[in-house]
Amino acid sequence: MGIIDTTDVQHYLSFLRMAHGKPWTVTGTDSISFQLTDPVIQKTARFIQRCIDDGVLKAEPIWEGRYALPEDGTFATFIYANWFGKILASSYPASAGKWRVTLPPSFGTPDDVCTAEIGGSVLTISARTSRKRQRAALQFAHWFQTNPESVDLRPLGGFSATRYFQSNPKILSIVDPYFDQRIYEVYVKSANLLNHDWDNLPFATHLNTAYHDSLVPSLVPGGNSLDVISQWAIELPEYAESQGFTVE
Repeated sequence: MGIIDTTDVQHYLSFLRMAHGKPWTVTGTDSISFQLTDPVIQKTARFIQRCIDDGVLKAEPIWEGRYALPEDGTFATFIYANWFGKILASSYPASAGKWRVTLPPSFGTPDDVCTAEIGGSVLTISARTSRKRQRAALQFAHWFQTNPESVDLRPLGGFSATRYFQSNPKILSIVDPYFDQRIYEVYVKSANLLNHDWDNLPFATHLNTAYHDSLVPSLVPGGNSLDVISQWAIELPEYAESQGFTVE
């Protein structure tokens, strides 16, 4: 059985993105058009619901604190971000050698694999820091994110967006001890297949609330998740207009 994480709406949206769907388009800072009734969106939502109905996919939170759910043999597949590999290794150390990393399934032909992004991390600098220290902090942040020396200092299992990391034969040839394979080669392939035709809504908190209030409860066998998506096609534009956005 596979799992779709209900912790955050981004996990559900990642399936739409991998299927070449685009539920909305954001233009500039104040204009949004919604395409939630688009055939690709509807087909993907129907596929997710069918997988849940057939018992091959379950929608539930995946986290217990900073670790993944206790291993009980229920789930054999996680479709997740590359950084989840480290979480998997730390959560299920006894299963070393039993897991593998691969590209996600294609929603079209086998050679039409498309990937998505789930989350990420940032370095922030407080505006209350003095100008002098802000400059030093910015220099450190730049070094930490881009300098090859910094990249080399990081422990195994992570992934860097730097060109140095993704084109370094030495790094790509590393066999990860937990997965017993060259996971970085897979991660780089996945990054190169990212669907860039995607926009994030400027009211992510509201979307996440709507996800937990209406869509998550419907992601059960016999659920009406397609009806919820259709309802979003009405409610989200209304909310956008109430917040001052122009809805096209």
